[in-house]
Amino acid sequence: MTVKLRLLPFITDLGARQMALDEALLELAERPTLRIYGWSEPTLSLGYFQDYGRIHASLPDQDPPAIVRRITGGGAIWHEHEVTYCLVGRRGADGIPADARMLYGRLHRAILTAIGRHGREPVDIALQPHTTGDRRYH
Repeated sequence: MTVKLRLLPFITDLGARQMALDEALLELAERPTLRIYGWSEPTLSLGYFQDYGRIHASLPDQDPPAIVRRITGGGAIWHEHEVTYCLVGRRGADGIPADARMLYGRLHRAILTAIGRHGREPVDIALQPHTTGDRRYH
């Protein structure tokens, strides 16, 4: 089944604004929506349940990075030279699989295909052969 997504324009901005936009999208989106964005400064994003005080205390006193909290769970993520996405939709509806394991594979293959179509020069990109990091979705 094909998912018809609304694609929002790419923006690069501060982490606090990016997290606010993700949260607003979750609250307001009326149909499946994909937002792809960049970070204008190095930022550490914390999962919803992480202890900000403990993490902040472990950072160097000089030039600490910007810190934001994501509305999702998970561990700390360093954002700097990357592209991030936010997908909002109802699992099991509108062509979005109910099982997150199926969703990630489909979404990442679609992003890979889109990058390949829009580049001016050939790009050697591929999906990782094995999952790293969070193992909950195996």
